[in-house]
Amino acid sequence: MSEGPKDVKVVPAAQPKSEANTAAAVERPQIEPQPLITYPTYYTFKAMGLTGIRKRILELVEGVLGPIDEGSVSTRPSSAGKYESITVQVYLRTEDERRRVYEAFHSEKAIVWYV
Repeated sequence: MSEGPKDVKVVPAAQPKSEANTAAAVERPQIEPQPLITYPTYYTFKAMGLTGIRKRILELVEGVLGPIDEGSVSTRPSSAGKYESITVQVYLRTEDERRRVYEAFHSEKAIVWYV
């Protein structure tokens, strides 16, 4: 069995600088983050599931927002035809409406992907 190097120095790990010594200690004004989406706005939901999922996706969106104009919905089948992607363009009045639609998508097991 060979022995390891004999002149090995153990150096302690660097200690974090105290906050007093860093730029973080400088008083900075608190800036409120600006929302990324300004409401009311037009918004596009996309969801994908097995072929035939269109009706269920529309039920979920309409359950939150009310009736959807058929012209604002498009469907695109996958190349193998097993899945379909549904795009729904809607008018949202609040962030709560957007979140409730996504919550509905999340709770639906038949939806395999959504943005």
